Amino acid sequence: MDEKYRFTIVRHGQTPGNSSNRYLGITDEDLNSIGVQQARNAAQFLLQCRKSFDICFSSPLLRCVHTANILKTKMNFDYLIEPKLRERNYGVFEGLTRDEVKQKYPDLLQQYNQNKARMILPQGESALDVESRIHSFLWEDLPQKFSSARSVLLITHLNPLRAILRLLKLKTWDIYYTKFQNASITQIHTDLQVSELVLFNKTPANSP
Repeated sequence: MDEKYRFTIVRHGQTPGNSSNRYLGITDEDLNSIGVQQARNAAQFLLQCRKSFDICFSSPLLRCVHTANILKTKMNFDYLIEPKLRERNYGVFEGLTRDEVKQKYPDLLQQYNQNKARMILPQGESALDVESRIHSFLWEDLPQKFSSARSVLLITHLNPLRAILRLLKLKTWDIYYTKFQNASITQIHTDLQVSELVLFNKTPANSP
């Protein structure tokens, strides 16, 4: 394949909400101590792989920015804030634990679990909305505004990561039921038509 892009996608490190099984979405909170170490592990892994990047982007949410800053310190790169990489807005589920949602919105939760991608949560958005902005970023913004970039680092969230994999035809709709570990690394080679999954949901071990 005559590859155009080499995408490295890092999910942010763990937050208090992640550890308590909450729907974070656009709720903005920082990494916890485990998340900080996870981001350091990811940086060390990328260094050991001798990864370098033409350009780097981070979601504007704090958990991604903190992850990006840890990678930046370890790897010596700058990054740009990209709003289109933000997480899905979970609407009325925002900030609630899975158990709280089950008690407060049992019917909504059942509908959501049956169709995670297409369901628009009240006051929120669907995964298709996330896919729309991810598509705009990858197929329009990146080639038009950053035409020389080939090796690209994206620091983002669970649903944008799922969206990228489905839009690049590497995964089906079932990807929306796949969990990704915090600070996991996924790597893709693609010309935006034909794609190869090089690394999938890799979680680096603790650094020595």
